[in-house]
Amino acid sequence: MSDITLQKAASKAYQAEIVARMLENYPHKLTDSDVESVASLLADLIGPVAAYLIEEESKNPALKFN
Repeated sequence: MSDITLQKAASKAYQAEIVARMLENYPHKLTDSDVESVASLLADLIGPVAAYLIEEESKNPALKFN
C-alpha cells in the first residue's frame, strides 16, 4: 500500500521534472559522480509516484495509464 497522497505524488513528479530538465540542459557540467547522484535522486522521486499511480489504477481499472 502506498503512503503517498495525490498532492505528494504531484510534487515529487514536478521535482523530478525539474531535475531531469537540469540534467538535459547541463549534461557536460556534471561529473560522473554527479550523474550518479542525480540518477539516484530521480529514482527516489519517481518510485513513490509510480507506486501511487499503480495503486490508484488497481482501485479503478477504468483509469488504465497505458
